[in-house]
Formats: sequence, structure tokens, C-alpha cells
Amino acid sequence: MKTMKKTKLGGFLLAIVMAVLLNTNANASNIQITTEPTIEVAMPGLKVVKFSLSWEYSWRSAQLNNWDGAWVFVKYRIGMDSWDHMYLDHSYNPGTDLNANGVPMAFTYGFTGQGDQEKAVGVFLYRQGNGQGDINWQNLSVRWRYDTENTYVSRPQLYTDDDVIVRVFAIEMVYVPEGVYFLGDGANKNGNFCKADELDHIILPFQVRSEASIGFGLRPDEEDGLMDVAGMLSVVGSNVAQEGSGLGPTDPLALSALYPKGFQAFWIMKYEVTQSAYTDFLNTLTTAQQTNRIRVDGNSGVDVWVMRAPGVVDRNSIRIKTPGVIEFAMDATPGAGYDQDDDGRGVPCAMGKDDLLAYLDWSGLRPMTELEYEKACRGPIGAVPGEFPWGNTFQIGASAPATHLINRNLPNEAITLPDGVNHNNLGANDADRMALITRNGAFATPNSDRIKAGATYWGIMEMGSNMAEPVINVNTEEGRRFTGRHGDGRLAVDGTANVQLWPTTYAGLGHRGGNVANGLATGGGGLQTTSSREVAENTWPHRYWTGGRGVRTATGSNAW
Repeated sequence: MKTMKKTKLGGFLLAIVMAVLLNTNANASNIQITTEPTIEVAMPGLKVVKFSLSWEYSWRSAQLNNWDGAWVFVKYRIGMDSWDHMYLDHSYNPGTDLNANGVPMAFTYGFTGQGDQEKAVGVFLYRQGNGQGDINWQNLSVRWRYDTENTYVSRPQLYTDDDVIVRVFAIEMVYVPEGVYFLGDGANKNGNFCKADELDHIILPFQVRSEASIGFGLRPDEEDGLMDVAGMLSVVGSNVAQEGSGLGPTDPLALSALYPKGFQAFWIMKYEVTQSAYTDFLNTLTTAQQTNRIRVDGNSGVDVWVMRAPGVVDRNSIRIKTPGVIEFAMDATPGAGYDQDDDGRGVPCAMGKDDLLAYLDWSGLRPMTELEYEKACRGPIGAVPGEFPWGNTFQIGASAPATHLINRNLPNEAITLPDGVNHNNLGANDADRMALITRNGAFATPNSDRIKAGATYWGIMEMGSNMAEPVINVNTEEGRRFTGRHGDGRLAVDGTANVQLWPTTYAGLGHRGGNVANGLATGGGGLQTTSSREVAENTWPHRYWTGGRGVRTATGSNAW
């Protein structure tokens, strides 16, 4: 009888990244599962998965009322069956056997959003008290009940002696607290949100003070009364007049109370999805699902790069390691072996919108709305016309040739220019795009502040550079139908996301933030500014500069 089975170390998500807090130093976070996860029988019908978790320079701030944490979830398979998602027993304390480094742990389970709070898709682990420093939590465990009515196992029946293999995944997240914030920056261009009076005169940024419904109207123009860009919308009226008006998702000019507006607390990935994370994702899918999540024929043979053209193009490093099965690996430096330290594991992954939605469904997260994007960038402080996500109206841009990207593909990859000045983003004036796409957090250094690191108010990285950020827009009816449901860990048989009221044609997804294809923007304009909505509605397919990240509404709101 087998009662324990170890998973492969390749099953964890490794993010070699840099953390930046407002007015604090920046350092590598290096979140990882540090021991081989094991699964063992606790009693008939009950198994326990054990693992250890660490990351560097964690924090919890009383001043900002925010902190970082790890979103942890588990995949399992029986023998050589397909991988499935493990729903956790949410009554269990993951730190019961904690042997930590003196940092008390708090935890919050996250549910699927289908109205069933028994279906815990994962768990947040984070600091219980204020402070900062390394996390090294040993002997963590989560519990899995597999023989009761509400365990949602994919097989009709599981047995105590089944050969269960597990993989534990961890994604570093940032908690954005509940509170008011401003939409729009007052520049009143690039399609940004604004507040209008009864005569439709554009006056001020719009303050979001609750999750109640908000009415919208066509944005006026001085010449013909409409926006030059058809379909752009802006907030109209005051919060008092519009909130709680009963407007629903079918109203063509309204956001319902269910559409996440950023007022309520939410968690957001600190970094864009990395290529190593996407590789791990691919390696838990069936071959039928994998086919739709890569850009080449998965049966085309070993050593084929799968997310861009053949070869290491635009820093694409995901390669077929074993055809037929199919197994993928990182290989940014061909000839030196797979999944090495210099294979670019911290570089963001180029994805299409459908790829991102599938990844978020699989991981139990959801796409963010364009309102949440502004809250995540600006925080609770007042808006400044033309401001960037790092909080000012100028950027320290660098169009760097390949020689300025040092330690390429390594965990400490960074930008160093001859003048020795730190830069917080790259422009697109250089033909060598491999030098433009950088490791997540590459602009942060131990001595950089928020501006030089390119961090948001809450310490979230690359919201205005590297890859474009897909968001649920308000321009389209499909976008306005979004209610904030989370992924349940399981995909459709063809590898697509299948969460109710998520975009299906992807018209409801646009983009926010800058990317390496934008070029150097100037203060007060450009896609990189926090409030620019120039591409909030677009049909961009997979590009070398489109990636993304996920969010989760914090427990206790109307969308688990």
C-alpha cells in the first residue's frame, strides 16, 4: 500500500523577481516551494499535503495597510491519469505544524465564486503582524477530503492506497486594501475616465467610494459633442447621484454593483506571469488542452520553441522537451541543458488574451478590471494629470542595446547604462527586442525608490512597462457583464477558460499600461500613463509584448 508520493521539484512556480514598497528598498523576492511536497494519508478519506515555502523581503505595513503574500494551490493526479485541481479543506490551519523563522503566519482560503464556499481553490499565506524580512515557513500542510459529497474529485471514487502525485504552486501577490480612489487623472485625453456635471462639462477625476452601480455616458467633445474615438465612455454625474441606482449589467451605459470597481479589497499578482510559470501550467494540461495554449504544433518534435517563431525570438524560452506527452521546459541558452539558472525563468511570458484567461482559470485567479488597474497603480492619493504608475509625470526611459542588459537570463538580470543612472522602463527605439523585454523587477535595485524601480503605490511591478496588461473593459457589453467570478482550477477540454460571464470572444478584454512596443512616452500622454484608455478596447491577438497578471477579490466581498 502506497501512502506517500513525492512530486517533482519542477512543479512549483519559481518567480525570481524584485519587490518594491513605497519609500522602501527593493530586493529579490524569490518565492518558491523549498522542499518536495509530499502527500500522506491522515485517515481514510483524508489526505494531507506537506510542503515548505519561502520568499525574501516580505512585508506588512500598518501605514499603508497592505502586505504581500503567497497564493498557494495544489494539482494532483492518480498514477498516470491527467492532472486535476485539488479543492482544500478550508477548516484546516495550514500552519498547525509551523516551524518558522519567528514570523507568525495568517491565512485566508479563496473559493471558486460559484456560490459554494466549501470549494476552496487555494489559500493565501501571509504575515500576521507588521514587519519586513525573509519568510521561511517549514512543515506547512493543507488537507484534502476526497470521499465526501463536497470534495469535487474528478473520479467516481478514490481509495486510500491510490498512487497520488501532487504539485504545489505558489504565486506572490500584493494585498490592495478597501478604500476610495480616483479614476482618471484630470488630463481629460487618451480616453481617460472623468467626472462630468449636468451639462456634460468635463471637470475632475471621478472618486470611487463604493462598489455600488455607476452610470456612464458618452464623453463630450468640444466640437461635435462626442469623443473622436467612437465608443469611449466616461463616468458622468456624481457618486451620490449614480451609486445605488439599480442599474444592471444589461444597461448599455452602466456598471452593475457586481462589476469589480476597485473599492473593495483585492489581491493582485506582484509580477506579470513568467515563462517558468506558464511552463508549469502547460505541463499539467492534457495534450488536447496544450494544443490550444501554444503557437506551434506540439507534435512537431523535440526542442521546438512554442510561444513565438522557432528559436529564441523576443525572449521566448519555452521549448518542447518531450514530444507526444507533451513536456515543456525552459531553454533560453540552447546547448546548456533545460531549466537552468540562465534559462530566463523570471522573464515575463508573451501570451494572447485566451492564454491568460486559461492560466487564470487554472490557477484560481481572475482577470482585473480597468478600474482595479487604476486603483492598483494610483492608490488612495489624489490624481495628477499625466502621471505614470510609478507616481510622477516623467519616466527615466532607456532604449538600451543588448550590451546594456547584464546577466542576461539569470535571476539577477539588470539594466546598467554607461551613465550609471537607474532607469524604470525601456522604450522601443532599439531593434534588439531581446534587450527591451526584461526580467520582472529588473529595474529595482537595493537602493532604488518607487520611481526608479517603476513600482506602483502598493509595490506592484511593471504596471507601466514590459508587457501590456489585459483588463476587463467598460467599453463593451461583454466587458460590463463581468461579475468578478474566479477560476475554479479546471479548464474546458480544449484548454480554454470556462468561467461564467468571463469574456468568450475576448472583445471584453482590452489593455492598460505601457509595453516595450510603445516607445518612450512623454509626461501627460502615451499608453504608459496610469489613466490612458487608448487601447482599452482593441483586438490585439498574441504579441511579443502582451502578457498579463491575475487578481482575486479579497474574502468577504460579493465575489469569492
